[in-house]
Amino acid sequence: MRPDAQQQQNGQGIGDRCAQCWNTIPFISKSLIYVAIFSAVFGIFLRDPCENLPEYTVFKIQIWRFFTNLFVSSGIFTGLFAVMWIATSCRILETRLGSMYTLHALGTVYFLGNIIFLAIFTPLILIPGSVGNYLKNEAMSGMWSLIFGIMAAESMSNPLPTRQFCCLPVQVPTKLYPFLLVLIFQFFGHRLSLFCSLAAGYLYGYGPANLQPSDDRLRALERGRLSFIASKRSFISVEARGAEPVWNPFTQQGDGENREGDQNSGGFLPSWNNSSDAPTSSNRQGFSGRGYTLGTGEEVGESGGVGAFFGTASQSETPQPVEMKKTAVSNERLQEQRRVLAERLESRLRMQKESDAKPVDEELGE
Repeated sequence: MRPDAQQQQNGQGIGDRCAQCWNTIPFISKSLIYVAIFSAVFGIFLRDPCENLPEYTVFKIQIWRFFTNLFVSSGIFTGLFAVMWIATSCRILETRLGSMYTLHALGTVYFLGNIIFLAIFTPLILIPGSVGNYLKNEAMSGMWSLIFGIMAAESMSNPLPTRQFCCLPVQVPTKLYPFLLVLIFQFFGHRLSLFCSLAAGYLYGYGPANLQPSDDRLRALERGRLSFIASKRSFISVEARGAEPVWNPFTQQGDGENREGDQNSGGFLPSWNNSSDAPTSSNRQGFSGRGYTLGTGEEVGESGGVGAFFGTASQSETPQPVEMKKTAVSNERLQEQRRVLAERLESRLRMQKESDAKPVDEELGE
């Protein structure tokens, strides 16, 4: 955490911390919070005219539903959890990736998820009988359709092999975390459209799909048709990305120290990230338990906090793959050096024995 932020937080209440956190939220994340609050308050009244239903969007050509379903919400608590996710995970992603990249990811995942949804469910609602009638009520709507897609995209490039599952002391494979979370959500109401959002997110995070923009493309957008967005005060450009947020009122800690080094297989872009977006063990508070990795029975370390639910994995729970490779390489080099030194020592001892034996042979010859 920055020294000036450390001085400012002393003696502050939760209100001051929230105000300080709000000032550190980048432009795209802040805009998403406005959308989440609007949908939480007015989303219930916008459900009928705005949610994406194939029967109306395709057959009745109500195209606006394709663009307005993000503003539909099922209630205040749904919007509250969406705001919490944006204020914790999304702001960190935007700070490290840049605002234009985050906007591109959100837009691509949103539209691709809606396209996949319409492509799958439009023919399914034509099935006669109860099945078709049931699927007619399936809609793509709400902020969480977008959030799960972003979670899936992030999980594809997260270097950690496992992460904590929600607030439980259990580790699950990182790439399966969003899928398992959607399965849990199904117990609170069937939302089959969320699987379409997952498919869009996984496809965006899948490197060979080539959906992620290059640095040059992002700079062209910042200086071209989207320059009016790039001129905003809290906008993070391609050159300015990578700085850490200052203060997080949910964890009552800073978001960690700057970490250098490429922990991913690729660079910062077009990969999703090149360093884990997780806070370290020193800046996490909350649940502090021990658990076991599913399917292995291996005990894992302490973990928890708000980030555990919103997909922020702890680096202290699992060694980084790159670090493991570096350790293995250093061990091999150390063993090779020991072997060479042993051979040299053995050779010198042999030469010394031979040199000591020559005068004795000469004396015996005389």
